[in-house]
Amino acid sequence: MKLFIATIFTFILVGCAAPYQMSDAAAKVHFQKQGSNLLGKCKEIGQVSGYGKDNFLVEYSFDVAKKDIRENAARIGADTVVITTWDDGPVATRVLGIAFKCFK
Repeated sequence: MKLFIATIFTFILVGCAAPYQMSDAAAKVHFQKQGSNLLGKCKEIGQVSGYGKDNFLVEYSFDVAKKDIRENAARIGADTVVITTWDDGPVATRVLGIAFKCFK
């Protein structure tokens, strides 16, 4: 019985600790700094946000939030994001940014 409980606990822990997987579209979204000269030829699409929680130290919340904002930018057809602000809490992070279309 103890072995069964230990096995179940291990599967739950491993399942919860899996890294955040990004879609192919989100993987193509790039980050730029505010004021970058590269944004001059880009079309602003809109504001986007991302949210992430610590994933049992497999990934930190800021990394998960950056992946989430890339997903949200890809959903609206953007290929570039400028992070404007972020709120880094003890176990979660929220990032806000502006999405751009820079490449055809």
